[in-house]
Amino acid sequence: METKTMKVHLITVSGAALQSGAGDPELLAARNRDLSVVSVPDFINGRTAGKLRIVVCGHHGAITIAAMVMHALEHNNIPFEYLIGSSTDGYETMAGPGSDTRTAVGQGDGYLTSLTDSKPEFHPYNPHIAVIEGITQDQKNAVPASEDNCEQFSVIASTIMPGGILLYYVNDPQAAEVAANSRDDIRKVPFDIHGYMVNKTGCYAVTINRMVRVGFSGEENMHDLSAAREVCLAAGLTEDQFYAAIGSGFSIPECNPSSKNLSI
Repeated sequence: METKTMKVHLITVSGAALQSGAGDPELLAARNRDLSVVSVPDFINGRTAGKLRIVVCGHHGAITIAAMVMHALEHNNIPFEYLIGSSTDGYETMAGPGSDTRTAVGQGDGYLTSLTDSKPEFHPYNPHIAVIEGITQDQKNAVPASEDNCEQFSVIASTIMPGGILLYYVNDPQAAEVAANSRDDIRKVPFDIHGYMVNKTGCYAVTINRMVRVGFSGEENMHDLSAAREVCLAAGLTEDQFYAAIGSGFSIPECNPSSKNLSI
């Protein structure tokens, strides 16, 4: 049997292993072989240089918001690359290449960047559009206990590119505080829970001038819908393009990060 070998030039490492508290033998082996080791966020930041970078930050609906944005972009034939933390319909992996794209969509949370870098994962991205969907921490190991969780989101706000946009949930006092204290050279846009109604025919997203049937319901999902709408408008889509996409069969992704491989 013929044995094939692969020449490795670079190792990317995520912070997932930190959650178990165990060391990473592959990382140790890479260091012993003098291979270049970078965190996944730093790798993505370098890879997306020159692109419109969209990052959704938070612990509750970040994956759903990112998935809605991806669905809207794809529905409108706008190519993009992505990095999200869970499987979602229509995508084989949690990361998608896109060397010829001009837009990148990412989901960042407070997990540490990698075994080699103790800053939260969302710090390195330098987004043009950033979403703080909520700061209330529901993952005990997301950031070190000695650090102020709100401060971590202030850092992501400080990394937004000049002229960029910070979208934040208006009913989260900490998110509103981060926005109020952020730089003056970025635009701050609050969002609220999207209007909706439910009847025997289904659930409808409702605005002052439209009613669109959607495949999901509930305040949490309508919160995510509102954030995704603001992202897409900031990225250049029209309201008609966004609602046509969301009404075309979008389904809420299951939060199951182990069901798909992270492939870059």
